[in-house]
Amino acid sequence: MIFIRRSSYHEHNKQSSGRKLLQALSDGKNVALVTDAGTPAVSDPGYDLVVGCIEQQTPVVPLPGANAAVTGLIASGLATDHFLFYGFLPRAKKDKRSALESLSRFPFTLIFYESPFRVKETLQTMAKIFGDRRMALSRELTKRFECFIRGTISEVSEYLERGAIKGECCLIIEGAKESDEQPSDLRWWENLDIHDHVEHYLDEGGLTVKEAIKAVAVDRDVPKREVYQTYHQLKK
Repeated sequence: MIFIRRSSYHEHNKQSSGRKLLQALSDGKNVALVTDAGTPAVSDPGYDLVVGCIEQQTPVVPLPGANAAVTGLIASGLATDHFLFYGFLPRAKKDKRSALESLSRFPFTLIFYESPFRVKETLQTMAKIFGDRRMALSRELTKRFECFIRGTISEVSEYLERGAIKGECCLIIEGAKESDEQPSDLRWWENLDIHDHVEHYLDEGGLTVKEAIKAVAVDRDVPKREVYQTYHQLKK
């Protein structure tokens, strides 16, 4: 007779539940990690369980299955030879923008996961930072209502404005090209000197002087020391 016991393991109980599962494995029992959506350990708390198994030298046996990132990529029509899987972006708008800016010059296809409740706002931010690149939005992959929306970021955004979208989304975004220019809103500071640029972040962004200097250095692609020295000289 085979005895099967189901146990809940998720982001909110992974510490306590994880310890019990690891103990069961130490006691010689078999544990199978199964998800109701997605792939175990990919943007998923299953990662922590895998790490725990490795630390206690418990064998981990992976079984291939449907994966939204790769499944969406191969049917996106975008380059598949090189790509970056990012997963979920930060929820806070400031952190999300910072993450996207760090990827704006990345030349390979970018893959993100996003909630249906945030996807419209995320695409708007992407359009401002990446420009109007080609993309594909997919959802319900390998299921009955599998859906692909392909086009530019603005075209997909326009499509989403026609109604609510259900289910977690996979966003496949074209990588940057050498000929791409930065969207003009990323150069809003070009008519400001360094002092006024720093002051903008102090007044409008609510940053500390140290944070503002770092932000200006990133904007202008110059060393922080150069911004620091110039700012304090102009401040006198």
